[in-house]
Amino acid sequence: MRLPARPFALIPVLCLFSLGCAGYFPVRWPAYHLLTPMNEPFALIALPSTTIEDSGSQIQKEGVTAIAQFLDAGQTRSVFHVDLRDHRIQPILIMIRNDSDQGYLFNKANVDGRYFPAARVARLAQVSSVVIAVRYLKWLTWLVPGFVFDTVIEPASTLDFPGIQEAAQRPPRSHRHEILEDFLSHEILDGQIEPQSSRAGVMFIHPQRLGGTLPMGLINVSTGQRVEFDIPTPPPRYIETHNYPQPYDVVWETAVKVSAGIRAWRVASADKSHGVLAVHTGMTFLMWSTAARITVTLRAVNDRTTQVTVESTLRRVDSLEYGQHSKTIDRFFEELGEVLIKPGQPLPPDHPGFAPPAVPQPSSSEGQNSDAHQRSLAPANAP
Repeated sequence: MRLPARPFALIPVLCLFSLGCAGYFPVRWPAYHLLTPMNEPFALIALPSTTIEDSGSQIQKEGVTAIAQFLDAGQTRSVFHVDLRDHRIQPILIMIRNDSDQGYLFNKANVDGRYFPAARVARLAQVSSVVIAVRYLKWLTWLVPGFVFDTVIEPASTLDFPGIQEAAQRPPRSHRHEILEDFLSHEILDGQIEPQSSRAGVMFIHPQRLGGTLPMGLINVSTGQRVEFDIPTPPPRYIETHNYPQPYDVVWETAVKVSAGIRAWRVASADKSHGVLAVHTGMTFLMWSTAARITVTLRAVNDRTTQVTVESTLRRVDSLEYGQHSKTIDRFFEELGEVLIKPGQPLPPDHPGFAPPAVPQPSSSEGQNSDAHQRSLAPANAP
């Protein structure tokens, strides 16, 4: 009985056909690169460039300063590379500076009794075990075909199989341990804050009410008394400000024209003398409403520069809504910049497209002297 030929039996025939008449059979052996994980570095936590003292809310009591900075949704994604808003997690930056002569005990449970440990939040930034298993299953499935094509068929012919080679490449490392260590290293630690010292770090809490207060309790080590710090939370509104290199009258006329051209906006009032432009957006139907008020304020910085500020009230007072705003505000500033900023005109420092002038680099000898001088001025790191 004659058995039917299987498709895999055609592989040697194709190999011999691709060799040519001379029968030359080069072999690239072995294919170690298929067993090497792809190089895919993970993104480290990048805290905001602004210091917490400049952008955070702070309260001072008995020689101790407590500072907290809420991160909005955009900052959270850029810092932790994961959307914690979907998991109802609010990250905050905390700094406690003890300028008194007594020690104080800090505990994260005194800020939020049900806070999220950094190890738990790190799992949200890691690649899940299911995804890792699927990647390795796919790799093992294509490893043998990729090995054959990469070591035998491709070097002996003009054929190319980039799809098979890509599928047969070992998946990248998941970096689960590195991501966990990164989150743990940025989490603020519990413990005693000695006199004339400070402690700072990240904490993950439940959403707070905008326009309210965040309670933070510290315990005096000597007396055992609890000191309460009611740190204000961000206001329930969105504020964005830009400067434009044009006189006040020109910017005002352009702002009114741009506001009237946005279909979702309805100009309610325009007071040029006070520089206030009131806009309504959204709709109301019976008990359901998405109406919101947007205020555009103009202020003449000088004869050639005008500052434009847009302020909108958030529909929800949940801290997860902090930093959220309507896309129409972005459109307003984009159209305003297209009219007021001419091609080739220097951009204001607060404009998104502004690039600071390049600083001339010192020569190699000057750089070495400068580095040595900086090292002599730098304080020694504490153990």
